[in-house]
Amino acid sequence: MTALEEMLDLHAVAKLLGIDERSVWRRVADGTLPKPVKIGRSVRWFASDIANFQKRLREQRGD
Repeated sequence: MTALEEMLDLHAVAKLLGIDERSVWRRVADGTLPKPVKIGRSVRWFASDIANFQKRLREQRGD
């Protein structure tokens, strides 16, 4: 059986990245952050997508 991956809501993504929710949407619009998945009327991001985003930032910084 495949393990299910955690999904994060807008508030959680903003808090994790230390930015406000409006900035999350700006980053999605400009392609910096991955697009969320729509589930009914809500949106969620795969935790691995956000982790990969953070990893790319670290690599750009030279870590």
